[in-house]
Amino acid sequence: MSDAALAPGVWGVVATPFHGPDLQLDRASLARLARHFDHTGATGLTVLGVFGEAAQLSADERRTVLATVVDAVDLPLVVGTTAVGTAPLLDELALVREATGARLAAAMVQVNSPRADVLRRHLTAVHDATGLAVVVQDYPVASGVRIGTDELGAALTGLPFVAAVKAESPPTTVAVAALTRLLDVPVSAGSAAWGCSTNSRPDPPAR
Repeated sequence: MSDAALAPGVWGVVATPFHGPDLQLDRASLARLARHFDHTGATGLTVLGVFGEAAQLSADERRTVLATVVDAVDLPLVVGTTAVGTAPLLDELALVREATGARLAAAMVQVNSPRADVLRRHLTAVHDATGLAVVVQDYPVASGVRIGTDELGAALTGLPFVAAVKAESPPTTVAVAALTRLLDVPVSAGSAAWGCSTNSRPDPPAR
């Protein structure tokens, strides 16, 4: 069993709402959504994941999202990242830690290589530099990286800081079944199992 296991229960996936013709962050709606998860008994929240439109947000906007959620509820947070390189990922996590402090339960990190040895070194470097538990997200649409199930299992086996896996490479049911056999951490099919979505932000207009 992983030493970094997340608290059992439902971890709500928080979408990032926008409003107006310029698609500005809707902080009031974001706070209401976070409080809704809290009132319905969520164990924690996943913020700035794919539903959170993290790849479309500036660093300042990400900081605002995190500050809004932290101010709205007292729940622990898993926070998504977008970078697949170790150095830029650590820069992202510095911002995340500044905004969330002790509320940060784990970082959600994208698979960055189809090779098990490369991914294993990457995840280990992230944990060694931050001390954080890691939720590994295998979502080729977001990362541009495709890794075989056996390779992913080999990369993660024996890493005590891996708290969970979000297996979002289709067919997800096959991936979840295979990874569940290979690993002793929770494996989720991602958005189908973890949460809900609101409006999605397209590529932003020129500013």
